Amino acid sequence: MHLKGLNLNLLVVLDALLREKSVTKTAERLNVTQPAISAALQRLREYLDDPLLERNGRKVELTQRARDLAVPVREILLRIESALNTTPNFNPAEDKRTFRVAMSAHMAELVGVPLVRYLIGHAPGISFQIVDLAVDSFKRVEEGDLDLCLTISERVLENPVNDVSNLQSEHLFFDNFTIVASRDNTVLKSTITYDEFCDQPYVELLFNGNFRSLPDIVLSGQEKRPTVNAWMQTSQNVLAAVGSTKAVAIVPTRLYELHKETLRLRKIAPPISLPRIEQRCFWHKRNDIDSGHRWFRQTLTMIANSDSDKSAKLPDLQAA
Repeated sequence: MHLKGLNLNLLVVLDALLREKSVTKTAERLNVTQPAISAALQRLREYLDDPLLERNGRKVELTQRARDLAVPVREILLRIESALNTTPNFNPAEDKRTFRVAMSAHMAELVGVPLVRYLIGHAPGISFQIVDLAVDSFKRVEEGDLDLCLTISERVLENPVNDVSNLQSEHLFFDNFTIVASRDNTVLKSTITYDEFCDQPYVELLFNGNFRSLPDIVLSGQEKRPTVNAWMQTSQNVLAAVGSTKAVAIVPTRLYELHKETLRLRKIAPPISLPRIEQRCFWHKRNDIDSGHRWFRQTLTMIANSDSDKSAKLPDLQAA
């Protein structure tokens, strides 16, 4: 197909070039030869009357014209892909598809694991890939690298560079924080003062990247805070450390409930006010026309609002 002399297949090459800024990497990405990409780049330069890529010292950078084209070209291709992926009679029991979802490790355990069980039993051709939640997760949803992002509402407010203007979102569930300790820790009572809390060995959750946990943000605003004995990257590791030591930690209550028996944990009422957690699901507006995408979101929401030990018995969903 041509548009005013432009072969629309070149848009795929243009999109890859604008993202990779390299003929070699673009060839690898599209699984074609470098001479083919070089020839396509030359045709694009002639059509757009712009070099698109230019060398600045050792780096290759996009021209202003290329930067202006990056978002609209990507969006055009994603809308075409979304339209082609949409089937009028999507059948989760028969269709085959993979969804890519960004979420934290503790959400992978609370939602991801029961979702695997549900899909195996009800939609064996549908699979999903969990991607670690990162500072660029919203951007990757925007660019179509991810289908969904599960995160807390506060994550949007915490980082003002997060642009969610083109994203839709839906509430999944609310949760609260609790202090946890080992059942063998008999020193602490079911209620403690803030000073007593600060005097305990403390294990803190430290995410990859620039993410800060909500308890860390709250504690950083206090005049006094506990001395951290260890930083761990997942809530599960935090709980395991608490279960085998005299340390305490602050974790989401749903995760505590999941592990309290196995790790012999008990909870203690927090002596300070901690925010309520709202987990939300984010996706791009372009996917609203995709019946398969709607079905997957509906299924995920249903799983998130169900007890994890009952998820394998959830009723069948009708195709969206």
